[in-house]
Amino acid sequence: MKKWSLTLKVFLSVLAVAILYVLIASIVRVSMGQIEIGMAVTRFFIGSIIGVLVAGIAAGITAIVVAIRKKKKFSLPLKVFLIVAAVCILYVLIASIVRVYVGEISISRAVIRFIIFGLIGGSLVGGVAAGITALAVAIKKLGE
Repeated sequence: MKKWSLTLKVFLSVLAVAILYVLIASIVRVSMGQIEIGMAVTRFFIGSIIGVLVAGIAAGITAIVVAIRKKKKFSLPLKVFLIVAAVCILYVLIASIVRVYVGEISISRAVIRFIIFGLIGGSLVGGVAAGITALAVAIKKLGE
Protein backbone atom coordinates (compact mmCIF):
# COMPACT_ATOMS: atom_id res chain seq x y z
CA MET A 1 0.00 0.00 0.00
CA LYS A 2 1.23 3.44 -0.90
CA LYS A 3 2.21 5.77 1.96
CA TRP A 4 -0.44 8.37 2.76
CA SER A 5 0.39 11.97 1.98
CA LEU A 6 0.45 14.64 4.67
CA THR A 7 -2.53 16.33 3.02
CA LEU A 8 -4.63 13.17 3.30
CA LYS A 9 -3.56 12.65 6.91
CA VAL A 10 -4.55 16.23 7.79
CA PHE A 11 -7.90 15.86 6.03
CA LEU A 12 -8.75 12.61 7.80
CA SER A 13 -7.56 13.87 11.20
CA VAL A 14 -9.58 17.09 11.06
CA LEU A 15 -12.61 15.22 9.75
CA ALA A 16 -12.41 12.64 12.54
CA VAL A 17 -12.12 15.34 15.22
CA ALA A 18 -15.05 17.30 13.76
CA ILE A 19 -17.33 14.27 13.52
CA LEU A 20 -16.44 13.09 17.03
CA TYR A 21 -17.08 16.57 18.41
CA VAL A 22 -20.49 16.80 16.75
CA LEU A 23 -21.39 13.27 17.82
CA ILE A 24 -20.41 13.80 21.46
CA ALA A 25 -22.11 17.21 21.61
CA SER A 26 -25.32 15.72 20.17
CA ILE A 27 -25.29 12.81 22.63
CA VAL A 28 -24.70 15.13 25.59
CA ARG A 29 -27.50 17.49 24.56
CA VAL A 30 -29.94 14.61 24.08
CA SER A 31 -29.01 13.07 27.43
CA MET A 32 -29.48 16.41 29.19
CA GLY A 33 -32.86 16.88 27.53
CA GLN A 34 -31.93 20.07 25.69
CA ILE A 35 -32.87 18.70 22.25
CA GLU A 36 -34.87 15.80 20.84
CA ILE A 37 -33.32 12.84 19.04
CA GLY A 38 -34.60 14.00 15.65
CA MET A 39 -32.94 17.38 16.12
CA ALA A 40 -29.73 15.67 17.28
CA VAL A 41 -29.61 13.60 14.09
CA THR A 42 -30.14 16.70 11.98
CA ARG A 43 -27.44 18.56 13.89
CA PHE A 44 -25.10 15.60 13.45
CA PHE A 45 -25.53 15.55 9.66
CA ILE A 46 -25.17 19.30 9.29
CA GLY A 47 -22.17 19.34 11.64
CA SER A 48 -20.57 16.50 9.68
CA ILE A 49 -20.99 18.41 6.42
CA ILE A 50 -19.40 21.48 7.99
CA GLY A 51 -16.63 19.21 9.30
CA VAL A 52 -15.95 18.00 5.77
CA LEU A 53 -15.70 21.62 4.60
CA VAL A 54 -13.29 22.53 7.40
CA ALA A 55 -11.22 19.40 6.73
CA GLY A 56 -11.08 20.29 3.04
CA ILE A 57 -9.88 23.79 3.82
CA ALA A 58 -7.22 22.39 6.17
CA ALA A 59 -6.10 19.90 3.53
CA GLY A 60 -5.94 22.64 0.90
CA ILE A 61 -3.82 24.84 3.14
CA THR A 62 -1.57 21.86 3.89
CA ALA A 63 -1.17 21.11 0.18
CA ILE A 64 -0.20 24.72 -0.50
CA VAL A 65 2.34 24.75 2.34
CA VAL A 66 3.86 21.41 1.24
CA ALA A 67 4.13 22.59 -2.36
CA ILE A 68 5.79 25.84 -1.31
CA ARG A 69 8.23 24.13 1.08
CA LYS A 70 9.25 21.56 -1.55
CA LYS A 71 9.42 24.31 -4.18
CA LYS A 72 7.15 22.31 -6.46
CA LYS A 73 4.56 23.57 -8.86
CA PHE A 74 0.98 23.37 -7.65
CA SER A 75 -0.94 20.35 -8.87
CA LEU A 76 -3.77 20.91 -11.34
CA PRO A 77 -6.53 20.09 -8.81
CA LEU A 78 -4.98 22.53 -6.33
CA LYS A 79 -4.83 25.27 -8.98
CA VAL A 80 -8.48 24.61 -9.87
CA PHE A 81 -9.48 24.75 -6.19
CA LEU A 82 -7.70 28.05 -5.61
CA ILE A 83 -9.08 29.69 -8.75
CA VAL A 84 -12.69 28.57 -8.23
CA ALA A 85 -12.67 29.40 -4.51
CA ALA A 86 -11.21 32.86 -5.20
CA VAL A 87 -13.81 33.56 -7.89
CA CYS A 88 -16.67 32.48 -5.60
CA ILE A 89 -15.38 34.55 -2.68
CA LEU A 90 -14.87 37.63 -4.85
CA TYR A 91 -18.32 37.24 -6.43
CA VAL A 92 -20.06 37.10 -3.05
CA LEU A 93 -17.95 39.98 -1.72
CA ILE A 94 -18.74 42.25 -4.68
CA ALA A 95 -22.43 41.28 -4.67
CA SER A 96 -22.67 41.96 -0.94
CA ILE A 97 -21.00 45.36 -1.28
CA VAL A 98 -23.37 46.32 -4.09
CA ARG A 99 -26.41 45.17 -2.11
CA VAL A 100 -25.31 47.17 0.94
CA TYR A 101 -24.66 50.24 -1.23
CA VAL A 102 -28.08 49.98 -2.86
CA GLY A 103 -29.70 49.49 0.54
CA GLU A 104 -31.08 46.02 -0.13
CA ILE A 105 -29.35 44.47 2.92
CA SER A 106 -27.66 45.74 6.08
CA ILE A 107 -23.94 45.54 6.80
CA SER A 108 -24.37 42.88 9.50
CA ARG A 109 -26.37 40.72 7.08
CA ALA A 110 -23.66 41.22 4.44
CA VAL A 111 -20.99 39.93 6.83
CA ILE A 112 -23.02 36.82 7.64
CA ARG A 113 -23.76 36.33 3.95
CA PHE A 114 -20.07 36.64 3.10
CA ILE A 115 -19.05 34.09 5.73
CA ILE A 116 -21.71 31.56 4.78
CA PHE A 117 -21.82 31.91 1.01
CA GLY A 118 -18.36 33.27 0.31
CA LEU A 119 -16.03 31.25 2.47
CA ILE A 120 -17.99 28.04 2.98
CA GLY A 121 -19.65 28.07 -0.43
CA GLY A 122 -16.41 28.98 -2.19
CA SER A 123 -14.61 26.16 -0.43
CA LEU A 124 -17.37 23.71 -1.27
CA VAL A 125 -17.59 24.65 -4.95
CA GLY A 126 -13.79 24.80 -5.21
CA GLY A 127 -13.50 21.39 -3.56
CA VAL A 128 -16.04 19.85 -5.93
CA ALA A 129 -14.26 21.37 -8.93
CA ALA A 130 -10.88 20.13 -7.66
CA GLY A 131 -12.32 16.67 -7.05
CA ILE A 132 -13.70 16.48 -10.58
CA THR A 133 -10.34 17.67 -11.91
CA ALA A 134 -8.47 15.05 -9.87
CA LEU A 135 -10.84 12.36 -11.14
CA ALA A 136 -10.31 13.48 -14.75
CA VAL A 137 -6.51 13.45 -14.28
CA ALA A 138 -6.70 9.96 -12.75
CA ILE A 139 -8.81 8.67 -15.66
CA LYS A 140 -6.39 10.25 -18.13
CA LYS A 141 -3.44 8.50 -16.42
CA LEU A 142 -5.29 5.16 -16.63
CA GLY A 143 -5.54 5.61 -20.41
CA GLU A 144 -1.80 6.14 -20.78
